[in-house]
Amino acid sequence: MAKFHSTMLSKIPATGVPGDIWFAQDTTEVFFVLASNVLVNINGLLSGTGAVGPKGDTGAQGPVGPAYVPSVVEKTGDYTTSVDDDIVLANFSAPHTITLITSGIPAGKKYTVTVIGAAKATVVPQSGPINGESDAVLFEGDSLDLLWDGANFFVQ
Repeated sequence: MAKFHSTMLSKIPATGVPGDIWFAQDTTEVFFVLASNVLVNINGLLSGTGAVGPKGDTGAQGPVGPAYVPSVVEKTGDYTTSVDDDIVLANFSAPHTITLITSGIPAGKKYTVTVIGAAKATVVPQSGPINGESDAVLFEGDSLDLLWDGANFFVQ
């Protein structure tokens, strides 16, 4: 024999005995248990918006993802980046150039160039501009975050 149950929405189960009716006191929603043991919101059935039951139990937490460890390189002279570089520390005692490769790197690739030495660093892309310019000049203590979109570098 079917039963009528009345409780808070958070306590209504995801499945039940076919024919039973569940009433959510806090939201005034009414759920009917189908022959497949699944609860459906009667309002959804009557309004034609679909049959949606109460929220099911929260699943187990997934595994921890891999840690991201950026690749940091320190350079004392002219340098051309690699696909694997993330952060380039320019430790120059005289002016030098950092060339950002553009072939073989995916759109979305980010580089950070930071000057930790006393001399300036000129950053130039292998192709394409940096914010519409042919280069960027950095001085002691400056740092520049760059994003490759597949055709150009943009300062972030």
